[in-house]
Amino acid sequence: MNTISFFVLRNMSVAGIFLAHKIDEHTLCVGLDYVIPAYRDFKNGRYIYLRLKKQFIGQGINKIVAAGDSHKYIKYLEKLGFHKNQDGMYEKMIA
Repeated sequence: MNTISFFVLRNMSVAGIFLAHKIDEHTLCVGLDYVIPAYRDFKNGRYIYLRLKKQFIGQGINKIVAAGDSHKYIKYLEKLGFHKNQDGMYEKMIA
């Protein structure tokens, strides 16, 4: 399976969930990146997209893409370094 999924814990509580899958050998597509309202301070996103970067690169991933399906989510993606590509998806190069 090419699925990556995990819970993000903070203060011993589930703060968010992350689900993604490889769409090709080097690209990870985010299906769900959800954080409960009490933890929406970008720490979860920075952990996933910055601190886990080495693990993703170690799996051969050099680009992450996500659909910007709401204004709030687009702002979140942009704050984490994603940019809109020609296909209307938001992407972040990590390698």
